[in-house]
Amino acid sequence: MSLCYFHPIAGTIPSTFSQLKNLHYLDLASNKLEGSIPSEIANVLTLQEIDISHNNLTGSILPLINQCPNISKVDLSYNLLNGSIDSQISCIYDLNLSHNFLSGEVPYLSVRYHMLDSLDLSYNNFTGKLQKELVNLSFLNLSYNSFDFSQHLDYCYFKKDSLISYHMPNFTSCHIDRYQTNPQTRKDKPSFLFFIPVICFILVVFPPILYFTRNKFKAKFKGMSTKNGDLFSIWNYDGQIAFEDIIEATEDFDIKYCIGTGGYGSVNRA
Repeated sequence: MSLCYFHPIAGTIPSTFSQLKNLHYLDLASNKLEGSIPSEIANVLTLQEIDISHNNLTGSILPLINQCPNISKVDLSYNLLNGSIDSQISCIYDLNLSHNFLSGEVPYLSVRYHMLDSLDLSYNNFTGKLQKELVNLSFLNLSYNSFDFSQHLDYCYFKKDSLISYHMPNFTSCHIDRYQTNPQTRKDKPSFLFFIPVICFILVVFPPILYFTRNKFKAKFKGMSTKNGDLFSIWNYDGQIAFEDIIEATEDFDIKYCIGTGGYGSVNRA
């Protein structure tokens, strides 16, 4: 049964829900409900999941989590609930009590022997010490509370993403693997590291090679341009050479510049 937030309902949770003998799922989230959770709801023996988050509920949560024998998932987050919790959470698999005004110590929860796998107690006023078995949960959020971590913990280890917030004073003796990567990421890391020196080698070696090759090519091209320029200057010469230039070049037609004679006279080399 779902009374969702498209048309928020106000008022209190009616005790007549206890008459729904075949109710398995109850969703009253994101409404404007007030008052306390009726104890009669524990009479619904078939109830397995309940979501009453994002309301204005007050009072204790004990009637719900202690007296419903088959309930496995409970979300009471974002309410005004107060009081404490006890250890009679035998069948709940997923419990979210975040963003309330709950207080007291977190009781000993037999995590190993019961079904509890996900626990969110963040943004409350819980105090006291914690049991080390809590680290066996798949998801655990204890942030924004007043837990006592003044003494060194014998064992405390949180797996990746199991602790989504780290705002807990004096929480210095625990190892939190917040940056642990999955096996595939660790497998790909050496390959990535291999390319770093290769890239550095290319950046160091290739620029000087390109620089000297470019200068050598420019010098060669310049020489070719000069040579060709002289050749073209001769080909494109207009033939208007001054007589004085010829006299000067042949030293007044000295015999040493004569390279032959013909029917039209001697031929001199300038």
